[in-house]
Amino acid sequence: EAGYAAIEKNLGVGGIDSTFESQEFSKRFLSLVDAHPKVKNDPDLETVILAYLDEARVPREVAEQTGIPINRVYEYNRSLQKILSEVNAQMK
Repeated sequence: EAGYAAIEKNLGVGGIDSTFESQEFSKRFLSLVDAHPKVKNDPDLETVILAYLDEARVPREVAEQTGIPINRVYEYNRSLQKILSEVNAQMK
């Protein structure tokens, strides 16, 4: 049994650490974030999320990429923390 799990993992088709499972988790997670009412009702929040997905690492980079004032980016980050916590709870 353990050997089969190792094969699945190496082939990327099964197991919690496999590439396939990781991609499926990420797709589902992002889908739930995108469907969240706060995200759906605020295009700027969605823009902030997209900036982070586009490899922005800090609020300053998000502000530069999006043109959204940095103070507003910090506010969105606080909202985003709550949203991500809610989505993470849904993933379990």
